[in-house]
Amino acid sequence: MTRYPFFQNFATLGILCFGFSLYAQEKKTRTFENDEAEIWKESQIEQRKMEESGLIYQDDSLTAYLNRVLIKVAGDEINPVVPRVRVIKSPVLNAFAYPNGTMYIHSGLLAKMENESQLATLFGHEITHSTNRHAILAFRSQKSNSDALAFLGIISGGFGLIGAVANLLGQVGYMASVSGYSQEKEKEADVLGFQKMKMAGYTITEAPKLFEILKRDLDQEPPAEKQSFFFSSHPKLNDRIKNYNQLLGANSKPDSAGVDSVFIKVTRKLLFDNISIDIQSGRYNSAYYSSTVYIKRFPSDYRVYLLQAEILNKRYPDNTDKQAEVMELYKKVVGLDSTQADAQKNLGKWYYKKGDYTGALPYLETYLKLIPNAKDKGYIEGYIRKIKTSMDSK
Repeated sequence: MTRYPFFQNFATLGILCFGFSLYAQEKKTRTFENDEAEIWKESQIEQRKMEESGLIYQDDSLTAYLNRVLIKVAGDEINPVVPRVRVIKSPVLNAFAYPNGTMYIHSGLLAKMENESQLATLFGHEITHSTNRHAILAFRSQKSNSDALAFLGIISGGFGLIGAVANLLGQVGYMASVSGYSQEKEKEADVLGFQKMKMAGYTITEAPKLFEILKRDLDQEPPAEKQSFFFSSHPKLNDRIKNYNQLLGANSKPDSAGVDSVFIKVTRKLLFDNISIDIQSGRYNSAYYSSTVYIKRFPSDYRVYLLQAEILNKRYPDNTDKQAEVMELYKKVVGLDSTQADAQKNLGKWYYKKGDYTGALPYLETYLKLIPNAKDKGYIEGYIRKIKTSMDSK
């Protein structure tokens, strides 16, 4: 038993008071400006990792175009934020902005957009997070007992998320890219972002259409293939659609931005490249849908039919009906460019296996003319000899 409980409790109380005194003093010295400087520093570290990751999509004309649109939407009152945008090679539907104004948009999201007005909607929402200091406000509202910024020491790898981009995210990027901000701050970004895109002269009825497109794309993929980024969440997309429809109000009558030839031209390469990214990620529904969009825009580009054939081959390797569709795609390819040797060979082998030697012969012969030293030359010559022998015996 303790002999002097009163003095012991008094000493304990003194220690607690001293501790609270230190905390209060520390809290006073931790100003808004200091906290913001700390978050900007952390943002720069995370952005440097992103830039060095090899995931930045390289297309100077596209990057310049996106930055022009972003600056147009951001307007004049942006200091100390310096808006700029970078594209990440990722099929996931997402975009996020750091407190210093640097925005990252995933190729998967950009590939789903239809026009510049939809792009301006996204930029308006994201740049508002930066200009209105949502990151610093969120961090200060989550202060721990002794250090508001202690969790900034966790840089990456601890979030249990799948994907190269997710593994690069630190705490600032994680909040901006995955968890998002409070419902109040997200609504503020919707409202002020809408005003920004409207003031910049864009078609306001395209605002909710952007998120309807993303929701449709999200529904195309099986649940196991989805990732929990901010714009890959049904509830959050529903919130965006609801908010923008309310903002439209009486202006919600059907309207269209029309055919945006500039946007379509500038994003052509990215749209094509992202089909391959989707295929590599196993997002075959998304890849096929994007390929149909690309065909509508650029029907004479034989390469997209090769991609469609690849998608069907991967999804339905043993489906005879789908293989017939693949052969029709190869026919379109050789019709647009007869020098495509693999398409010629695949068509020849297809007809050969069906017993249609007359159909097979010209494709197989063309293949060897295009690639006289092909590795499988012996096999193809064997097919041709058998075909000619069969024809001669008739």
